[in-house]
Amino acid sequence: MNKRNFKHGMAGKEKRHPIYRAWDGIKYRCLTKTSSSFKDYGGRGITVCDRWLEFKNFYNDMIATWEKGLQLDRIDVNGDYNPANCRWVTRSVQNKNKRKKAEKQCKYEGVCWDKQTQSWSVDIKKRGFTTPEEANTLAQVVLKLMR
Repeated sequence: MNKRNFKHGMAGKEKRHPIYRAWDGIKYRCLTKTSSSFKDYGGRGITVCDRWLEFKNFYNDMIATWEKGLQLDRIDVNGDYNPANCRWVTRSVQNKNKRKKAEKQCKYEGVCWDKQTQSWSVDIKKRGFTTPEEANTLAQVVLKLMR
């Protein structure tokens, strides 16, 4: 069978399967210079491994862990798209696994430039509270310092 003629039934014109859309999206972001996302992916050197340039290989590598509603995520946000660096996750997990986009860089951890407000901001991420009250105590201290 010719590689180009591999039939998987997931790229139909009516509705593409989420696995196919994920694969098509990673190739588009990394390989298409006219993509609005290219600067954040291919333009930064993020690549798709050679094996995954063919859908059937991507499918075979990722189908075992795919579930409806999950999204493809790179474990290392600066790493390439390959079997060792990709997983299926919920949207909330993926939203936490993003690199900080800052017009201006800062040497202080958690301090970044907010392009929208044109001011410096502090991003405090403290996890592991055992109760909402414990988390609220820290939040109140921070808010008090901001006044």
